[in-house]
Amino acid sequence: MGKPRDVQPKTSLFLGDSPEALWQQVALPWLRKQGPNAWRQLHPVVVVVPHRTAAFAFKQRALEVNLNLLGVEVWTPPEVRLSLRAQDGETNSHVLSRETLDLVLRLAARSVLQHNPRNRSAAAVVSDPGAFRQVLDRVWETGVEATEIFSPDLHVVIQRAQEVMREAGWQTSQQEGFRLEAEASQRGPAFSASLTLGFTGEDWALLPLLSALIQASSESTVGLYPPTSPGEEADQLWISTLEERFGAYQQLEPTEVAEQAIPDVALHLAKDVSTEARVITAQVATWLAENPDARICVAVPPGAPLGLLLAEELASLGIPAHSRFGYRRPGMLEDAAWQRWLDYLATPQLTTFLALIEALEPAVVRALAEAGPAGSFDSREVERALEGAYQQVLSEELPVLASWIEDSVQLSERSRLTSKLLRQLSALPGEGELQLLWDSFVQQAQKLGWYERVELLQPRLDDVIERGGTWLLRSSDFLSWLQALNETREFSRPAETHHYYAKVHLLTPREAAGQSWTHLHVAGLTEGVSPPVVQEDAFLSRRESLEWRRQLRAQFRRLVREGKQGEGQEVLPPGYTWPAEMEAALTRARRAFLACWAMREEQGTVLACSAHLGEETRPSLPLLPSEFFLQAVRETKSEHFPRGGLEEKACRKLAQRSEAWAKVILGDLDQLEEKARSTAHLEAYRQRRAGEEYSPYEFTLQPGSTPPRPLRLSCREWERALQAPATAFLQYLLGVAPRIEFTTDAFNARSRGVWTHQWLGALVSRPRDLPKGEWPPLVCFPDQVQRDDVLRRKARDFRDRVDEAWLQANQPLPAWWLARWEQALGLTLDLAVSWEQVENLDHAATEWLLSERPLALGEGQNLWLRGRVDTLLADASDWRKASRLLILDYKTGTRSEFRVSKMLRDAGGVQLALYALLLSEMAKAEVTVAMVSPRDGLSEVVGTDVLEELESAWRELVYLQNTGSFGWRHPLRDAFQSTETLPLATLSIPDKVGKRKWQQRHPTWGRLA
Repeated sequence: MGKPRDVQPKTSLFLGDSPEALWQQVALPWLRKQGPNAWRQLHPVVVVVPHRTAAFAFKQRALEVNLNLLGVEVWTPPEVRLSLRAQDGETNSHVLSRETLDLVLRLAARSVLQHNPRNRSAAAVVSDPGAFRQVLDRVWETGVEATEIFSPDLHVVIQRAQEVMREAGWQTSQQEGFRLEAEASQRGPAFSASLTLGFTGEDWALLPLLSALIQASSESTVGLYPPTSPGEEADQLWISTLEERFGAYQQLEPTEVAEQAIPDVALHLAKDVSTEARVITAQVATWLAENPDARICVAVPPGAPLGLLLAEELASLGIPAHSRFGYRRPGMLEDAAWQRWLDYLATPQLTTFLALIEALEPAVVRALAEAGPAGSFDSREVERALEGAYQQVLSEELPVLASWIEDSVQLSERSRLTSKLLRQLSALPGEGELQLLWDSFVQQAQKLGWYERVELLQPRLDDVIERGGTWLLRSSDFLSWLQALNETREFSRPAETHHYYAKVHLLTPREAAGQSWTHLHVAGLTEGVSPPVVQEDAFLSRRESLEWRRQLRAQFRRLVREGKQGEGQEVLPPGYTWPAEMEAALTRARRAFLACWAMREEQGTVLACSAHLGEETRPSLPLLPSEFFLQAVRETKSEHFPRGGLEEKACRKLAQRSEAWAKVILGDLDQLEEKARSTAHLEAYRQRRAGEEYSPYEFTLQPGSTPPRPLRLSCREWERALQAPATAFLQYLLGVAPRIEFTTDAFNARSRGVWTHQWLGALVSRPRDLPKGEWPPLVCFPDQVQRDDVLRRKARDFRDRVDEAWLQANQPLPAWWLARWEQALGLTLDLAVSWEQVENLDHAATEWLLSERPLALGEGQNLWLRGRVDTLLADASDWRKASRLLILDYKTGTRSEFRVSKMLRDAGGVQLALYALLLSEMAKAEVTVAMVSPRDGLSEVVGTDVLEELESAWRELVYLQNTGSFGWRHPLRDAFQSTETLPLATLSIPDKVGKRKWQQRHPTWGRLA
């Protein structure tokens, strides 16, 4: 800090009626005086304006009148703050970022909850500290003590947070602003001269910073605007307070405007946002053609998509522009893998783990699992391995799944690698010091090879870890803080819209109101957009929000005092700023619109207004023009708009007129482009109605083509293909499938069936050293007592293994899991009783594997099949010598019914029928099939003689196998029932089209449609 100054700085205040008056009578004389010698000054000569677009405008106007800007800096408030910080040396780096302040508030709230668990306000801060911080910021920026405003439950949270900040030596940005203001008189000159323009009562939060700037300048000049509506009170207090501190202002001469006819206002309506962007582009193009020297601005509400759409429209026509609208381009820390990594660390469960593995590069996954660089191990393999484990333990907890996999008797290579992967990607400690959690995070990130990302993140944490490294945090709080620090997005916009000194500018209404324009288009005057919908405080209820504002107002009524400039003048003492209004967003929108509207009379600006009637994303929600647009309608002389108001029907008609006008201005290029874009859709439309042949848009290969590899499905997969042909086509021919839904609800019936089949499969002993391709011998199946004993023992062994897996993960076996296990055991015992209903078949084999082989259907047509039979019963120990064979299929649902008519109606039983046909070719015996369920017992026994009569049905499967022409037969979306989940976006095809084509292409299976 420099030496205290002996001479007070010279400060001049000027009050002008418009931005043009301040430019002509203040800015130009100041530049002519300071500009020629600015580069010789020891300290900077600065011009401070509210925002970056105003800085560009200031430079442009100075260059237009050939003024020298060498040595003159044009700054915005953040640059002033940085310069003043630099005067403090080392003390300037300890200002809390908003992300770290959220962490401090959450830490303070958790500390309060430990002593008072009933403090619901503290619990709310823990849940969403950012929402509370936004409210707290608005109080802190006024200088009032926050504990005097909020409820007692929040007092303790704020006090604890302030204690944490004091212990660490931190301050908020608001505290820093007041400190800079208080210490300004004690520091030496930091600026040779300063000019401050464009600030009003809307900028009360910046008063400490601007006051510090003025006091740090050897000579300072301030331009002021007279109070405007709404917000006159804040404006008047702003002017009076500056007068109190720096002397009375000088009233400038009113701006003289040449008498001229006030131009009419061009009014436009559009059916949606995209059309409004095109209408505005047409208006801009018209103005440019009429006036080559035009300075055009389009004022677009902040946060609306219209700004970006308009920038893209101008760029497509090659019109140079300066746009403050763009999009955030993802950086290194916004890619899917990093985000899924943070999600996994926050919730280390099965779903987040699979999302992470899918997002990682395959080489990284193989390296973590030590699968070798050329292995085939990928995310799909991991999903399959975990699907099998989840069916057994029904737990999303990764330690439980890992323990189960590692305890398997026969550990496949896929399961072994998956287990290693689970152990490699461990979670953070549940709780620990900040330094410990960061070190653990770095160690885990480096396993994934993310050294560069850690280096990018490290500087943002150094100061916090240095001062708060011993904080005891939960890992969830640490990760929430880390997630907030992840912002590495870069602002991007079309290349044609970054010309700062172009004739066309796309700005917000407030930015536009502070400058002079020849043409101004006020856009987006749609209800809910401009003015915006008032957003109440997210943290507080409406009653609480009104109460804290009332208390804040009462505090300031006591602070406001009479100024020394004269009776009736009210000022605020140093160390305080005027609070923002309750409906600040609405106030700012109205002020900006009125300021833009006033340019028409004050400066002769050519004015246009536009609105849109609906959003593309919500076409069912009609929108109408806002009050601003209606005000423009009432004051214009346009004959196309009725005086009484705008009904929806009239708005639609006017929107059609505006769109037609824009098409005339912009030519027919849009129609040609639209035709080119719709070519694919037209082709799809034609193909969907091309008769019985499927098109490439309907889950089939090109007509006449063959699958890229032989299509070899199991008997079970053929049944599923008939039930869900679209999913089968995508999975077996394109290699994509919907992600498995790992929830206990989705797996309840599946797991019960898996357990039941495993236990029933253990009823008959199997040789351990059976050569590959050999079928096991049939043995005499045990009596009921022996069966029950074997089944109960196998079920208990399974339960004990699962219990051990849960215990190794330090978790008890849940009661709901035991309930489902008992239910599955009861179903298994009931199914075993059905064996007694089979007569004269006393030999059996369970889980009887049918290796892949062709089913001959005549004329050289073969259907390649494979599968696994639940139970095969025979009247001899050698199935080749048996005279009768019965295939039993277990159904753990409530009913079992196997009939040919039913199979042709819903494809249920296709798997069993194909088993029978394949076995009848292999054996000389009479082959029959039947289903078994706990409720109905043994179903009707069906022989292969009946199934062979359906030769046309099996030939149609051969056609699917050889052509890949699956097609589809059901609604892609249904409002009343669930449909199959497709992993790719698909065209919407009328239901009757798909059903008719299915019936024509698959006549035997036509009843499925």
